[in-house]
Amino acid sequence: MIATQRLSVRPYEKSDYAIWRDLYKSEESERTFADRIADYEQAAQKDDIYQFGVFRNSDEQLIGKVEVYTILRMSYDWGMVGYSLHPQFQGRGYGVEMVHAACEYFFSEKGFRRLEAHIVEENQRSINLAKRAGFAFECIREKFAEEDNVRRDYHIYYKNGP
Repeated sequence: MIATQRLSVRPYEKSDYAIWRDLYKSEESERTFADRIADYEQAAQKDDIYQFGVFRNSDEQLIGKVEVYTILRMSYDWGMVGYSLHPQFQGRGYGVEMVHAACEYFFSEKGFRRLEAHIVEENQRSINLAKRAGFAFECIREKFAEEDNVRRDYHIYYKNGP
């Protein structure tokens, strides 16, 4: 678990089902959620993807998520970070706090040396969050990924570990 003054960033647990269901207004069954958690655990064991929930310490409210995908290990130790904060919790500094804490964890505990955030141009909130969390702009990758059957440009922000 990653702890900050206000937040806990950690892998989801089966016991998080009710709070997850309520936040995301999901009709997913508890069994399906448990299967999802097992999939997350297997992906983390294989060093493919790490999926973490972000919980507010004061009331254990789930407020968002952070995920890191391994792009390439070898001598690169390179990953991609994704994050989302539920709209009702935006504008309070939680986003910067959770992304900064998660990055430090992935650098120190999981051995990543470089993390990138891949962000579509119109997602200005995410771009601002990346900058405030210490990411630097690197480039625009044209027609980098497909979204809604359209190849889209992505702004690439990066952060290097120690």
